[in-house]
Amino acid sequence: MILDNLSVDSAPQLCSLPVIHLAPYLADSDGHGRLSTSAALHAACREFGFFYLDLTGFATPEEAEELATLAREFFALPSEVKNQIHLGLQDNARGASKFGIRFLTAWFP
Repeated sequence: MILDNLSVDSAPQLCSLPVIHLAPYLADSDGHGRLSTSAALHAACREFGFFYLDLTGFATPEEAEELATLAREFFALPSEVKNQIHLGLQDNARGASKFGIRFLTAWFP
């Protein structure tokens, strides 16, 4: 059986997006938490194109909803606008990058 050009056997892998916990990044004292969280974000963007960011303890539900709204607004922008902030034109840590037909955003302070 085919589902959106994917076999049903591969569908369960696509239904489980990575959950990235922000706590280790923000509570880092030795650099390990920042490094491991950044690596997890990078891998999620490259392998899935999306991820869940767990902001528990760091953002109110209203702030999380505002972030979701901003993300929706960004992804709704025309490609020409998103191309203006391409990763290659920035510092390769912030910006957008087009993979296939999707734009991914990255921001690591």
